[in-house]
Amino acid sequence: MTTIVVVQRPEQRDPLIKLLEAEGLSPEPFEGLRRMIRVPGVKPEDFPLKQHPYVRNISDGDRELKPAAVETTTVEAIGPGNGGWGPARLIRREDPWAEVRPYPMEADFHCLRDGSGVDIFIIDSGVEITHPEFEGRAVQNWWSSASYGSTLDDSGHGTHCSTQAIGGTAGLARGARLISLKFYNSNSGAGESNAVSALGNVLSQHNRKKLDRPSVLFFSWSGFGTGINAAVEELIDAGVVCCFPAGNDATDLDTVVVRPAESDPDNIICGGLQMRDQAYMTTWNENGTNWGNPVDILAPAQSTVGARREVDGGGYRLGNGTSYATPFVAGAVACMLQGYRRLTTRAEVQAVKAKLLANATRGKYRPTRLKNGQLITLPDRILYLDPSVPFEVIPGLTPKYI
Repeated sequence: MTTIVVVQRPEQRDPLIKLLEAEGLSPEPFEGLRRMIRVPGVKPEDFPLKQHPYVRNISDGDRELKPAAVETTTVEAIGPGNGGWGPARLIRREDPWAEVRPYPMEADFHCLRDGSGVDIFIIDSGVEITHPEFEGRAVQNWWSSASYGSTLDDSGHGTHCSTQAIGGTAGLARGARLISLKFYNSNSGAGESNAVSALGNVLSQHNRKKLDRPSVLFFSWSGFGTGINAAVEELIDAGVVCCFPAGNDATDLDTVVVRPAESDPDNIICGGLQMRDQAYMTTWNENGTNWGNPVDILAPAQSTVGARREVDGGGYRLGNGTSYATPFVAGAVACMLQGYRRLTTRAEVQAVKAKLLANATRGKYRPTRLKNGQLITLPDRILYLDPSVPFEVIPGLTPKYI
C-alpha cells in the first residue's frame, strides 16, 4: 500500500517530508517531480496529514491502470511493406478507400518529414526493441520495480503502440527515436505509483538533455488518479507534449469523469476513428471510443497494424482501441517538431497543440450513432500530416537553425 501526495508548491515538498518522517513514516520524493511524494506503507484513508495546508491532494498509489485497447487479432496477410490504412489515411484530406472496398489495405505513404531529431517517450508494458519494424531506433531504458528487472514486453501492448509512432512500415515518425519506460508487469499489474515514477523519469531525461531534442510523450492507458494528473502538469510546464487516449468505454465524457481525458487542458486527447471515417465502435457498440468535449482529435483505432512479439510468433498483428490512435498523434507531433529546439515551456506546448488542431482535416468525419440512436459527439477533426511540407512553421517555437 502506497499513498501519493501532491503539494501546493515545490518549496513545500521537503518540509512536508520532514513532517511525515516525524509521524514515523518513510516518505520518498519522486525523481524529477518537484511537487510529489510517495509514502509507502500507508493507505490514503489513513494518511495523517490530509488537512495540512501544504497538501494539494492525495491518491492511491496502488490504483490499477488499464490499457486503452479492446482486442487484438492476428492477421498474417498484413506484413512488412503494407503498413495498414492508418498512415496512408493521415497524409490525405480525402479517405482513399471511401466505401468501395475496405480491404486489402493498400495505399501509398510518403512524407518529407520523419521526426528525425525528436524523442518519443512511451510508458507501457515494455517494447520488443529488436523487432525489425523499429529499425534500431527504439531503446528500453527504464523499468519499475514491478517489472522484476525485465525489459521484455509483458503483453504486446507497448510493442504494438510503438509501431504507430515510429514504425518503419506502419508508423508516422519513421526517423524519430523511441524511448520505452516499462511500468507494467503481467504478474503485479500497473500501479499508479509506478506510473508516476515513470513520468518523473521522463521529466528528468527531458530536462538534462544535451542534444537539444524536443520530447513527445504518449501513455496509452486509462484509469488515472490525481497523482498522475499532477505529474503530467509538471511535464507540460517543462515543455513535454503529452498525448493520451480518450478511452474505449463508449462513454460520453461530458457526463462521466474519465481520466486522463478529464485532466490537464493542454494534454492532447485522442479519439478513435474507423476506416470509413466514422467513430471507432465494435459491432454491437459494446466498446468503442469515448466522446464529448474533452476529445481533441481523431486518429485510426480499428484494425491498426502493429509489430508482434517474438514469443507470440513475430511478424505483425491487428489491434483495436484508442491506445493505437494515440501514438499516431504522437508520431505526427514528432514530425511537426522536426527541426526545432527542445521545448521548455507550457506556452510552447500550447502552440504545438493549437497548430495540430488547426492542421486537422475537417468536414470528413461521418457522424455516428449508437444502436439506440444516440449521436456520438466527436470533434470534426481528423489527424492530418501534410506530406509535402518539409518544415512545420509553429509560432512561438525556436528552430534549431535560425
